[in-house]
Amino acid sequence: ILITDGVESCQGDPAAAVAGLRAAGIEFDLAIVSLALEADALAVFQTLADSVGASYVDVTSFEELKATIDEALNPAFEVVDAAGNVVARGRVGGEGVSLPMGTYTVRVLGAGPEEHTGVRVPGDTLVTLSVGGN
Repeated sequence: ILITDGVESCQGDPAAAVAGLRAAGIEFDLAIVSLALEADALAVFQTLADSVGASYVDVTSFEELKATIDEALNPAFEVVDAAGNVVARGRVGGEGVSLPMGTYTVRVLGAGPEEHTGVRVPGDTLVTLSVGGN
């Protein structure tokens, strides 16, 4: 998560930093959050987000900032059945969803959406989908 007040004081190039990390094989999702920026600064960060595949939001209050950070850290997901219908929604790290036996696709909706196909729910058992990490 990149949080900015819109003032460049680090003498850095965020787009180059993202490119360097990805070139080194480091995969990550980036969320950019700005704090009540003026229109010209909003455009700069929207352009940055678009160029590096990041999500972007400008917030104007502490409550919005907290909600945005929570959303970035725990993205939404949806479960899709074999017919292509969304049958459940939730948030990563939140409460689980109950599904009938079957095979599903799970889409994690974030800055870099992920799709996990062939997720099997065998019956009356708990299935946990874990992705990434070690």
